[in-house]
Amino acid sequence: MSFANPFLLLGLVGGALPVVIHLIGRRHAPVVDFAAFHFIFAVNRRFAKRERLRQLLLLLVRCLAVLALILAMSRPQPKAAAVVAASSERLIIVIDNSASMAYRRGRLTLFERAREMALQATRRASGVLAVGLVVPPWIDPETGTQKSIGIAPTADLRRVRSAIAAAELAPVGTGLGEAIATAIGFAQGTGTKGSAVVEVFSDLSRDAFSDVVSSKVLPEVRLVDVAERSTSDAVKALPNLAITDVAIAPTGGGTNERRLTVRVRNYGVNGVTDLPIELLIDGVAGQRGYVTVAARSSAEKVFTTRFERVGLVRGELRLGTIGDDGYDADDSYLFALEIGAPVKVLALDGDPRDIPLQDELFFVERALQNTPLGYTPIELRVATAFELRGGLRDELFAWADVVLCANLGDGDDDLAASLLRHLRSGKGVMLSLGDRVDFERANIFFGELLPTGLRDLHQRGGDAAGGPPALSIDRIAAMHPVLSSLGATGAASLRASKTTGYFNLEPFRQHRVVLGFDNGAPALLERVPKEPQDGRLLLLTTSIDLDYSDLALRSAFPALLQNAVRYLARAPIGVSHQSVRAQKLLTMIPPAGASTLALVQGTGEQRRYERQIDPIQEVVIFDGLHEPGIYRSEVKAADGQWSVLRGGEVAVNASLLESDYKAVVAAEVAQTLGGSGVGSGVGSPNLVAVAPLGGEQRSVFSRHGYSTLLLTLFVGFITVECLLAARG
Repeated sequence: MSFANPFLLLGLVGGALPVVIHLIGRRHAPVVDFAAFHFIFAVNRRFAKRERLRQLLLLLVRCLAVLALILAMSRPQPKAAAVVAASSERLIIVIDNSASMAYRRGRLTLFERAREMALQATRRASGVLAVGLVVPPWIDPETGTQKSIGIAPTADLRRVRSAIAAAELAPVGTGLGEAIATAIGFAQGTGTKGSAVVEVFSDLSRDAFSDVVSSKVLPEVRLVDVAERSTSDAVKALPNLAITDVAIAPTGGGTNERRLTVRVRNYGVNGVTDLPIELLIDGVAGQRGYVTVAARSSAEKVFTTRFERVGLVRGELRLGTIGDDGYDADDSYLFALEIGAPVKVLALDGDPRDIPLQDELFFVERALQNTPLGYTPIELRVATAFELRGGLRDELFAWADVVLCANLGDGDDDLAASLLRHLRSGKGVMLSLGDRVDFERANIFFGELLPTGLRDLHQRGGDAAGGPPALSIDRIAAMHPVLSSLGATGAASLRASKTTGYFNLEPFRQHRVVLGFDNGAPALLERVPKEPQDGRLLLLTTSIDLDYSDLALRSAFPALLQNAVRYLARAPIGVSHQSVRAQKLLTMIPPAGASTLALVQGTGEQRRYERQIDPIQEVVIFDGLHEPGIYRSEVKAADGQWSVLRGGEVAVNASLLESDYKAVVAAEVAQTLGGSGVGSGVGSPNLVAVAPLGGEQRSVFSRHGYSTLLLTLFVGFITVECLLAARG
């Protein structure tokens, strides 16, 4: 047994205080014999013996009460808890503060237990000359700055204890291996001699020790299991359930209906029956289901729901409370889903024909007719020359989300003004060229609409004519929203297209090339907004029919055109949601003309991450998203104005790297560090899984040593003393 406050044991001499008071309190009166009293003494002799016994018991209880109080104040600890060798001269404490330490067992989390045990270790270190402390880095939630603790062995225990109390839990996994390496360096010291012990207070989950590195010279290293597994369950996983994935797909029951397939993982060693799962939409509880998951395996649950409104939907899938699952971070899954209204496309036919196959919009009409299951539907209206006159033009433009001008070389000034107003109102415009376009007149007619000025028509004779071969698509911005869903098959289809004519463009710098020919000329170009409120514009430098290109015959053309009009209308492309796990890289495509992209959680400046846009790759990579939640996207234009990016919501969910609590085997860590004959053999490691304070079965009296038990006995002795005194 050891004592945290051994100097208080001097107070044990106070145990004799009741005896002294008892002896002083005895009365020594003179004795005078009266004959009549001899009869009374004979009668009450039996009662006198009882009173003498009561007085002796009262004296004993008072002495024991004083001794119990003094011993409790000295804080005795069980011998099993004193894991620091008495001969050690340096003790270095390592506290695991990774996200998995948020696991709750009883009233405390494992991290709170680790700090408590570390403080007890400093109080037990009476024979240790110096104590050090290492805590891996964590992010301060208020300032966003990184903090860490690294205190070399010192005799200032007050400083070490203050640092232990100041340590905080990290929102993600931390570098425990690096912290152990730092502690080993402190234990070795520089030119110092004497033994040292490194104590690692951790949940001992296997993933936490994945970055442990070897060391040639090792001190004694002890792994302290703050989860307090029993000896028979030393490597068993703690019970934990998590939602590992959610797949969202259309059902065929309607445009706004979705099927949500939820995958649940049981990381524990016992199966779970009838685990409740709840679906919440915009914070309101909706459907509930149940799933049975076997030990160390996964199961799926399917929800089918119809969303009653269009726009952004914030949803959450949440596991119900069951069993001893103490880690809550992975029990929910957030998603942000955009339910789009039908996209209204107004097509202006610059080359109408009586023969349908020769009409400029023949392939456009068919490409937009059939939308994939669950995708935002598209409503197409082809305008005639009569409809473009007078008041009907304004009505049509007000109806349309996107105006597609196909082979429209010129027109009246009112039409050009209507197109410009349409773009300035935040709506979309798509221009395709053709044989009716004269680049000089088109530059005057379209004016500010064009991303850059048009030049002459460049034609290739093709292999059949004996001239230079036709052009193919070579440059594909695969991450652009228009192309990202096409995949490798779609990209191969685009590359197989042949183009015999396209319009050259004047030099440009800031506009984004979505598709490019194999000679370096742009095929599909996105205009950089000239005003913050401007909508999106795409320019196809060749024809959208078969006059100059066979792109309309390729299998990828319908998807390409549908994605283009949805992108111009700022409607969702596809049915998937954008979600990322904490600690994973998130790549986003900013809109053309943006200089900076920011992700903001909640309102105001609660969580804000800003990243500059790579001008070469035209992407933004976020690598510091640790706090779960739904983030909105904001873009900063060249003029410094910030605006919310519609459809740019990102759901960040907790990392699954902290979900598996299967314990590491101490021998494996020893071997990784360099034990079991590896290295020079000097200071070979001695790793043992220590369950301090009595292991998993410890009682409430031994949670803080024997002090609680002694205080309980003190109260009992006082109660007995009061009862005995009342009978006097």
